[in-house]
This record gives sequence, structure tokens and C-alpha cells, in this order.
Amino acid sequence: MKRLIKLLAFPLAVAAFVSCGEEAEDPAENKLILEATATVNPTFDETEHGVITFRTADMGIDVFVDMKGLEEGKQYHLRVHEYGDCADLDEKNLGAVYDYDAEDQVDMKDADKAGDLATEFIGENGGAVFDYTNNTLRLQGPHSILGRSVVLYEEPLHDENEETPEVGVQPRKVACGVIGRSETKPED
Repeated sequence: MKRLIKLLAFPLAVAAFVSCGEEAEDPAENKLILEATATVNPTFDETEHGVITFRTADMGIDVFVDMKGLEEGKQYHLRVHEYGDCADLDEKNLGAVYDYDAEDQVDMKDADKAGDLATEFIGENGGAVFDYTNNTLRLQGPHSILGRSVVLYEEPLHDENEETPEVGVQPRKVACGVIGRSETKPED
């Protein structure tokens, strides 16, 4: 009897070993991604937080922004970064502002890259709610923003007599979230 168990155990062990090398099937692999969401959490001692929703549209993606904890009168900006790591908001973890044409982005200003989500917006009554369509980003395919981070920047305040901020003053990263899919449907 023991010998029979040993004989049966060997083929089962081989089958289990062989199947370990196979990739697990992604349940969303053959599905159209309709929506993705990033819950944006404050960094350090900041209060800014919110939810950014991305929905597949005819010509790109619709972006819905709902931010809270914004300082009255401060200017803010949203950018998608290459990597989805909000643990430490440095260039190493976040990567550069995302642009799918990486070869050309070395000398580009962040505002000219695909990951530059919105023009500056002002915190009013502690928050900001707005939406718009982004024609350059996608939720799937080679230019997908899934798994990348979205960062809320507090822009340097402009001197009331100048149109641009003081040279060398960098925007502060005050909140960060990772973009993840939230709704899919089977492809036809």
C-alpha cells in the first residue's frame, strides 16, 4: 500500500512542479478597462487628499478630480509619474513625469509631457472639483497609466507684481496615489 501511495505521489508532484512555471491567467486580460481610480493621500504633515477618477472616453480619457483639504488661494497642479511608488516622493521612486515618448522627454518641460494632467487650479473653500478630457493618455495598451502614480503639487506662489514664480523655486509634492483599475467589461 505504501508503495502504491509513493507511485501515485510522484506523478502528482511532477504535475504540480510543471504547473508552477506557468503564468497565472489575468482575469482582466481580455476585458476593456472602463474606469481607473487613484485615492490621493497627503504626504508628511499635509492635509490635501482626494480621489481622481479616469474613465475611458471616445477621444482619450475623462478625468474627474475631487480634492479636499486644499489651502485657500494656493495654486495646485496634478501630474502622472512613471512609477506607482508613493512611499518616498523623490525622483527615484516616482520616476519622471510620465510621457510615453521617453526618448524625447529628456529636454521637455513637465508641462509639455502627457502626464501633465491639468493646468493650475486654485483651492477654494478647502477643495476643488472639476473634470476635463485628456486626449493623450489611455487606460490600457502600451500607453496605459495603470499602476503609475498621480501627484498633487502645490505650486510656488507668484509675486503679485510678476507673472512667473521666483526662479529656482520648485513645486512641493503634497499628496500622492497609485492609479488602479476599478471597472472592466468583457471585450466584444
